[in-house]
Amino acid sequence: MTNVVFAADRWQWIASNDSVDFFIDTNTIKSVMDDPLHSDKSKIYTWVKSQTTAGGMQSLTKILQDSGLDEDVLADLKNVAYRMSYVECDLEKRQIRTVFSQLFHADATPVENTIKKAPDAEWLPIIPDTRSEMIFNGIQRYISNHADSLQQHM
Repeated sequence: MTNVVFAADRWQWIASNDSVDFFIDTNTIKSVMDDPLHSDKSKIYTWVKSQTTAGGMQSLTKILQDSGLDEDVLADLKNVAYRMSYVECDLEKRQIRTVFSQLFHADATPVENTIKKAPDAEWLPIIPDTRSEMIFNGIQRYISNHADSLQQHM
């Protein structure tokens, strides 16, 4: 597993499980809150970094080995350090959607052919005990814990 360090002033840890650590981009949340065109404050948009843990990498390696993928593709996927996703949350309706995601190497170069764009992605309900719930709750907790400083951006 490749260890990736994120800029401490920008990325806030929000949740972890055995496979992945999740971080949100606090700069994006602040800029969205500061945008006068963003009138619906119940909807939050932010980047989420999902970094695979050592345990998660072991599981992923096993899955990839059993997948029958081409060796070159397999080698490239084994070197994935994290995924960046642009996530939208509707805090009032308790829904989430991912409109963009891509895999990256530790040196921040994108893994070829891993872009997933879905600007019209369907809003999904927050299902208990899922990664979506971990991300949603982490974003909600961050907003709640930083309400005073975010109020300046409203």
